Amino acid sequence: MKRLQYALVALVVFGLLGGLGVYALHADPVPDEMSVDHRYVPGDVLTESATADLSALGPGASRHLHLTERSAARQSVDGPVATAFVDGTDFSTSSIVVVQIEGSSTPQLRFESLRRTPDGIRLDVALTTWEPRTDDRAVHTLLVRITDHERGAIESVDVRVSGQSLQPTIPFF
Repeated sequence: MKRLQYALVALVVFGLLGGLGVYALHADPVPDEMSVDHRYVPGDVLTESATADLSALGPGASRHLHLTERSAARQSVDGPVATAFVDGTDFSTSSIVVVQIEGSSTPQLRFESLRRTPDGIRLDVALTTWEPRTDDRAVHTLLVRITDHERGAIESVDVRVSGQSLQPTIPFF
């Protein structure tokens, strides 16, 4: 009889722990009071006047640019997708983060999660795949619009691609 009780208790405990694990895997990647919109763009959408050429920094280079004002954002991006993304942003409650890596032409960048930290916001981005790798090099860009419905535009953002922190880029103008 005792074995049956122990077995039932073990089943309940493992069931609860398994349920919590599944919940954690499917937890919302964005806090309730925030929203995120993102677009992957193959190639470099930043203007030459905004930053140095990413491919000139060498293989595997990466960076992010945090845009908090419409005028700076319009001067920083080029191309129809990036321009439309900027034009669709209300900079009183939102900001745009441009995440870029230089590497093999096969993977793409994708949004993973966003969370608050004591210093601001942490944005996690991932590569869709590491394989197959090709010898041709390309710049990959992810445009991320972060809207904070409670606190307004984000002032500080820590960006990580596949767990590696990216250094922010300061625009030239």
